[in-house]
Amino acid sequence: MVLRDNVFGTPEQDALRRDFTINALAYNIADYSIIDYSTGLADLRDGLIRPIGDPSVRFTEDPVRMIRAVRFAASHQFVVEAAAWETLCALSSTISRASPARLYEEMLKLFLLGAAGRAFGLLHTSGLLAALFPGLSKWLGGNARRLNIMNANLEYLDCRCRTGMSSSPALFFAAFFGPLLAETTPAGGRDGVPGRWIREVACADLMKECSGTVNIPGKVANQMRNILAMRYSLHKVPPRRPSVIVNRPEFADALATLPLEGMGGGENQSALAWWNAFLSGRPSSIAETPTDEAPAKRNRRRKRRHRTKGTPEKQ
Repeated sequence: MVLRDNVFGTPEQDALRRDFTINALAYNIADYSIIDYSTGLADLRDGLIRPIGDPSVRFTEDPVRMIRAVRFAASHQFVVEAAAWETLCALSSTISRASPARLYEEMLKLFLLGAAGRAFGLLHTSGLLAALFPGLSKWLGGNARRLNIMNANLEYLDCRCRTGMSSSPALFFAAFFGPLLAETTPAGGRDGVPGRWIREVACADLMKECSGTVNIPGKVANQMRNILAMRYSLHKVPPRRPSVIVNRPEFADALATLPLEGMGGGENQSALAWWNAFLSGRPSSIAETPTDEAPAKRNRRRKRRHRTKGTPEKQ
């Protein structure tokens, strides 16, 4: 791996140290022309992601280049050059050599910029998903239903992005891991242990497993855990104090998870309809909602105390 590469050189030397040909283009401000030191312009026209030099050497120097190849292919609807794709699949397990903190940042670029569905497909096919998230990859396996759930949830995030609604990292990970946790942890508890505690332990185990490859910050992990926990309280409609629930920090993201697949089905849809009606302020839709005011205390009749009479004196 290349750990330090801060040697200054000519523009051509600088361009040829870059990862892909489409990133090795330069602009000449003197005559407004594009300078192409490799095959960047041709690959750009052909929609091709091609590493500069030997793909095996380039991906070994910096394994994150494999993630970047997937991101560029997904976001621009390009194709990874055949020899490079074959090498990427062969070296996919070496992605674990990269810094977990850096891989976390790459995950956000992959899944929060409107091409999450296509990026996931490339990760899964190449073997990168199994190296990054082994537990999730094992759960998905070749199960068509689970793969369809994951694709539907990521397409939902892409739709939000296309309509200008940004998704937080915690919402992404809730959509990413939510179906797995919903299927593997009981909603009502087990052997006397409350369901919430079981889900807390499952979330903690999942985050511990991921920390070796993708280091999800503790703050984001806690937000994801709160979002998934809050979904269950959103199902209880009408709630006792809805305005208090709305003011909780994770409410917006928890509400955004209700349309997701594999995490509640029809119960989610009815809860989503109720909350949308409440937020829009339609009185007829929320007429059954209990008020937030505490019930008035009953007027208790004060019991009159009688003074005890003294005992008569003996004669």
